[in-house]
Order: sequence, then C-alpha cells, then structure tokens
Amino acid sequence: MGTYDTVHHGHRYEQVKLWGKGLRYLHVGDRVGLPRGGLGPTGTYTVAMHTGGHVHVVDGVLAGWEEEPGAGPLLTTRGGRFDPADWPGGPFGPWYRDADAPPDRRVFTGLDRDCPRHGEPPLRLARDDDPDLRRERALAAARADVAARLAAGLDEAGRVEAARGYLADRRGWVQVAVEGAAGFLGIAEDPVRAGDRLVALLSTAAPGAPEWRNAASLLEDTAAVLAAPAVAGALRLMAAALPRDEVRETDREAESLDSVAHPAIRRRRRSVARADDWAHRLGRYDDLHFRAAAEAAVARHGAAVLPAVPLPFWGRDIVVDEVAAPLLVPVLGRDLTPEERSVLTWALLGVPGSLETLDAATLAAALRRTLAG
Repeated sequence: MGTYDTVHHGHRYEQVKLWGKGLRYLHVGDRVGLPRGGLGPTGTYTVAMHTGGHVHVVDGVLAGWEEEPGAGPLLTTRGGRFDPADWPGGPFGPWYRDADAPPDRRVFTGLDRDCPRHGEPPLRLARDDDPDLRRERALAAARADVAARLAAGLDEAGRVEAARGYLADRRGWVQVAVEGAAGFLGIAEDPVRAGDRLVALLSTAAPGAPEWRNAASLLEDTAAVLAAPAVAGALRLMAAALPRDEVRETDREAESLDSVAHPAIRRRRRSVARADDWAHRLGRYDDLHFRAAAEAAVARHGAAVLPAVPLPFWGRDIVVDEVAAPLLVPVLGRDLTPEERSVLTWALLGVPGSLETLDAATLAAALRRTLAG
C-alpha cells in the first residue's frame, strides 16, 4: 500500500516504502506514524538505510538520521525485520548497504535535489479570479460559520448534522468540506469525543449518500489524532458503504442488442459503454477514496485497525505477516516457503470480507480457487 517517500536530512537522501502515503519529502520532526508490516507497534523503531546510517523514529516522529541504531526494533526500508547476518555483502552478496555492493551494482549514485526546502518560495500574482484565493476565502467563511454556530450553542445532534452538511457538499472544495466538518466534530479540541461523533454520523448515512467521499478525505487527514477504536469503526462503516457492481437497465438492453449486431458495432458499443460507465461513476465515493483513508489509518494505528480493512485492500507483505504466518507457522512448525507465501497471499487478497469475517471455510474456498487458477 502506498508509494515511496523521500527522507532528507542534511546531505542525505533516500526513498523508502514504509509509511503508506508516499510522494512526500520527510524531515526530522515530521510525523510518520507506525511502519507498514506491523513490526513497530509502539511507534519507536529504527530504519536501516541503504545509503548508510539509521533513521530513528520515536513515538511516530522522525527524530534523526544517525550512524548508530536507536531504540526499538531494527527495520528495513520496506518494513521487514533487518538482520545484518542476512546481508553478508561482498562481490557475491546479497548486500543491503550500498557501500557493501560492487561499484557497478550500486544504486545510489547521486543526490536528489528536488526537495522543496532547497529553493526559494515561489511568488504568485493573485488576481480576483485566482483559484487559490477563492479557496482561501471559502476556508475563511467556513471557519467563521463554524465559530458562529458553535457560539450559538449546538447540541450533540446539531453538531453531527452540521458536519454532515459540510461533508455532503460536492460542489465546493474538499479541503473546505473537511475543515468545516472537523470544526463541528471538535477534532482539534477533543479527538476522542470527535471520533464518536464521526462514527455516529457515518452510522446514519445511507449507502450512496453524498457525504461518504468527503468523509473518507476527513479520515485520511485526521486518522493520526483520532483514537484507534473510532478509526476502526469508521473504516468498517466506509467499507460497508463501498459501491457494489451494479447492472443498469442500459446494460441489459445493450446485451440483448449485442446478440444480433455486427461485430464492429459490438466493439463500438463496448467502447462507448466503458466511457459511459466512467462518467456514471465520476465523483462518486469508490475504492480509491477508501484506500487513501485506510492507508492513513494503518500508518498511524497499525494492527489496531487492520482487522476493519477488507482483505483486498491489504498490502501483499502485510497479508502474510499479519495473517498467514501467525496462523500457520505454529501449526507447521516451520517458516512458510516462498511458494506457500505466494499462494496464501493471493488467496487472502481474493477474499471479499475482512479479517473479522474470515473463517476456515472461506479461507479453504479461496485456496482452492487460487490453486485451480
């Protein structure tokens, strides 16, 4: 799950695939949360870097890039457990540190100079129709609205419905909807109570309601401060609200016409149908919105919220480390072979439910499908 982040400290740069979101430049003091794979459950761990040294993470915050390891478990840049004995280096490898590899096999030959902190802040000429200026005005109006209505005295139900009104706004900026809803839920003042309000809001939202998409963006932005039980509850509700494959009346009509149409006409209809289906789903809450929220939640809370995420959304390594290995290694009395890990991974990723609904019969059926394919 996720793409690469770039850790930058002094003259050192390196890309890591460890924290889910990806495409960020991270520096000392930035919050990164728990590592993917679940091997740093307390938020304090050390990452062995390919370019040399160790990145220290303390309570989910980057604390430094030092030569010696810090506190907590020692991990690779992909979240696995790092043991120097597994990487003897030399001409025959395998090697982990770039300095241990032969010169012609080294990966990190240069420095990345694209970090935003290198350049001067860009200057922008703001006109009356500038989109950024309009967004800033909308944000200011939303903040004023939240402050005025809270000062007037909203009860719990009123706060939830006011937040729902912002989340259901599909015509404005997502940032405005998220900030307005966060203000009414009280996320900055009382994250625990705000999490309960968010779960109450989602539990009364109908499938297909307009608030789901912006609610996923809200959870993506605030998962780091909300309590794990509330985050897990919100993820369960969001997973249940994901749209299912639907067959529209136009699809049935096209199928009946295809049986008598020329092959060229059938190909043209299928092409138009794909474009029509994309337009039909445009702007609706879907897997991409849920995935972003789930990645942010898992990056902060790890194994505490993983059971609430449907298995098809799990990363392949997490499926094995969190499900397959703990269940089967004690039974087998040995580690899983690479072939067994691969079969179990694809079987579990094909199960539509979550870890909470997984039973022996479902797992056996998924294994049979995977082995037959």
